[in-house]
Amino acid sequence: MDNWPKITQDNFYTKVNNKSMDKPTKTLNKTTKYFMIDTALIGLLTASGISGVLLWAGVLPKGTAIRILFKFLHRWGGLGLAILATYHFIEHWDWYKKTGRTLLKDDIKQKIKN
Repeated sequence: MDNWPKITQDNFYTKVNNKSMDKPTKTLNKTTKYFMIDTALIGLLTASGISGVLLWAGVLPKGTAIRILFKFLHRWGGLGLAILATYHFIEHWDWYKKTGRTLLKDDIKQKIKN
């Protein structure tokens, strides 16, 4: 029984939840993380799209504060969108590889049959 780790008030949470015994860490599960990333992508795409259309159409008068704000939103929203989309792609790289291989194999099988 001496080999068992001692549970104290400081480490109770980590011991009970089978987390690392060194220090408690808070991690998001994959579903929550992907939902948050996708929600941010949708928000950035919407902001960049709406601001782009309004700037392109000339709806916002030149030299006004609202136009400057929309230019700011458009530029930084586009940059954030590019960065987050790249991160999203990297996170799903294994899925892209697996799906691509499956589709190519199925396509080759169809061509051989015909």
